[in-house]
Amino acid sequence: MKIIKPGIMFIEDIDGDYILRKIEKMGRICYQSEPKGEPEKFVRNLVKRGHDSVLEHVQLSFIVTTDRGVLAEWTRHRKASYSVESTRYCNYGGNEIEFIEPIEMKDSDQLYALWVNSCQDVEERYNDMIDAGAKPQEARSVLDMSLRTMMGISMNLRSLRNFFRLRCDKAAHPHIKELAIPLLLFFKERIPVVFDDIGYDEEFYEKYMKGSYKEYIIYDKENFI
Repeated sequence: MKIIKPGIMFIEDIDGDYILRKIEKMGRICYQSEPKGEPEKFVRNLVKRGHDSVLEHVQLSFIVTTDRGVLAEWTRHRKASYSVESTRYCNYGGNEIEFIEPIEMKDSDQLYALWVNSCQDVEERYNDMIDAGAKPQEARSVLDMSLRTMMGISMNLRSLRNFFRLRCDKAAHPHIKELAIPLLLFFKERIPVVFDDIGYDEEFYEKYMKGSYKEYIIYDKENFI
């Protein structure tokens, strides 16, 4: 087995200035008004008034590496498009099965050891089934929630704002916060105004990520389409 960390990879450039100009262009149709100066003020007023429908004109795409538990939670956000690694068609037999490290268990040697043992058992049972002639869609029944999976996700800015409000909150599950908070902070840096008003669980962020989100984000133009 192989233990890895979750992460997010971007497949296209994010031009914050262009995004603001686009939002302003679409938003001013509603008021039949002309641009006056920089678009930040106009977009800030849209967000402040809750005129979020204009934000749906901008969609962002990225690839998430996470566990099956986060997959189940993330895909409950319906205003999005998903392409998900299929355990029905992907055959993990004969290779190291990858599992996502549980961030909240690293401080407990006992719990972490129990988790590692469980994942080792899962890998063994899966390979036993494949060796016995099971198809991947049959053998997958023994896989657990920590199994690494990949999702291609496209979400518009309005849906992302809703996602962050729910999944960066203190009450959110640690595994989805581990991705949602870095993603929010990345967008706060790359896209002015749109996400400035959204908070996050700062105590969790400082405790488990030591105040740095960059290790979770891959933004390399060599990966861009």
